[in-house]
Amino acid sequence: MKNQSTKRLVLHFNIDKTIVCRDPYNGLTTIPLTLADSVARMSWGEMTVDQDVRKWTLIHEQFSHEAPEEGLISYSDFLDLEMPEKNQLDEGETVDQFHEHNQQIKEKRNEKLLNFAKPGNPGSKFKSQVEKLNRATYLPKNVREELGLNDQPDPKKSKKEEKLKNETEGEGDGEGEDQEQEQEEEEEDEPEEEETDEQKMINLFEDQKYHILPSFFKTLIYLKKSKREFAIVLRGEDEFIKPAVFEFNKFCIGEHPCFCGRSGTPTIKFDGSKNAKNCIIEENCKANFYRFDTCEKMVFGSLDLEHMDEINKPEDIDEVFYDQVDNKTRITANDPVEAYTELMEIFKKFCAVAIREDKDQHRILYVDPADYSTQHIFFDAKCGFGDECRISVQDIISGIQIPYKESINKYIALVETHRAVSETDYFMKLIEMCEYTRDQEIENRESGKLEEIERAFQKNQLLNNKASSVVDSQEEEDDRHEPLNEWEKLQSMPNDQYLVQTIMPVLYQGLKVVTTERPR
Repeated sequence: MKNQSTKRLVLHFNIDKTIVCRDPYNGLTTIPLTLADSVARMSWGEMTVDQDVRKWTLIHEQFSHEAPEEGLISYSDFLDLEMPEKNQLDEGETVDQFHEHNQQIKEKRNEKLLNFAKPGNPGSKFKSQVEKLNRATYLPKNVREELGLNDQPDPKKSKKEEKLKNETEGEGDGEGEDQEQEQEEEEEDEPEEEETDEQKMINLFEDQKYHILPSFFKTLIYLKKSKREFAIVLRGEDEFIKPAVFEFNKFCIGEHPCFCGRSGTPTIKFDGSKNAKNCIIEENCKANFYRFDTCEKMVFGSLDLEHMDEINKPEDIDEVFYDQVDNKTRITANDPVEAYTELMEIFKKFCAVAIREDKDQHRILYVDPADYSTQHIFFDAKCGFGDECRISVQDIISGIQIPYKESINKYIALVETHRAVSETDYFMKLIEMCEYTRDQEIENRESGKLEEIERAFQKNQLLNNKASSVVDSQEEEDDRHEPLNEWEKLQSMPNDQYLVQTIMPVLYQGLKVVTTERPR
């Protein structure tokens, strides 16, 4: 069995609400609001109803992902009951009225969240903790001064303010409309100026707070000092993936304002110089992931391919990207094995990848349980619990989905946003927990103690059997007999399942060696 210190880590990080403290797709557009939402989801109390008026009272004074006692409800769930959004139009209601109503509900809910820990509110006992969390999100003073954030004007805001001023001054005499038209014509004639890297960096920190949390960067630094082998996969939607990749690459080349060696900051590089790992995300390490009902496809090469929004079915991939595919941009990943193999091939040359995904799709994590030397971990604050978990962990050997209870704290790390903010070693703690669970699984397998997944696998194979009568008789046979020992289970398996369970893991490892040593 591989020792923990020699195991290679492949760390997948969802971006929003995990390493970036924002979640605009769910209305959490600011860091204080995102933290307030995180606190409300982990605050548990009792709901009472008096004359149709609901009231929530804090019972458990420690944050917890799950209800610590039966009958308790989180403050977030309480707000959902108290201020439910509409999911369909009322009779005679227009679409605009429907959206306006839900927007008002969101604004009221957000106000409740922001006031939750303030004096006189249900979560006032958490006041000091919430204030401490918000203070921890601010950039150090020396970094703010280095970036000139205190007196740095925002060009986008300035344009909006100027436009508003022109409209106000010209109101009533037709001048505003004429000036606006002239301004639009001038803007059309002027070539659009591309933002400089300096301006992009300032825009990331315009609220004087961190974009990517320091705990993420500290994790990379710690892994480097520990001489661990690792690779990073950034995963997120359009709004997050590009800014995150930009900041990450700046960190890698030593130009991140918090790790550049200026204004008292440490000099950190992951650019391949001076025996450092090269974690820079190159263009051919950027991919777009598409998940359909029948298959998954991945397009490597760029995050800026044209007509990306026109992809609705698998056939669209080849049609839309046909003229864009060159030696850097390629279509791949028609099945889990191909996707996993492609990713691991990339990690032979590079140490970081970025994957753009759709916000409405579940996340997929491909793993090879037979590969004891590699561990994949997916960090996500939005993954959910049990059947509602949005991360599907797929075994590339058997092709089945690994159940949530056998993936959590091993392949899936459920992130608590407030701890990612307040604890710089938080992700390392999660890595250690996942590695420990994985090591226990490996030890059990090597000692012959197979996981419950075998029974789930057997049931899955039986359900797929064409002869339904054989399925029924097999289930009846299972009910009549006592549980078989491990040797008897292997002997009673169908041929195809026996091969998958015993031969394929060994054969797969051999094929990987052949592919490496003799690629042709």
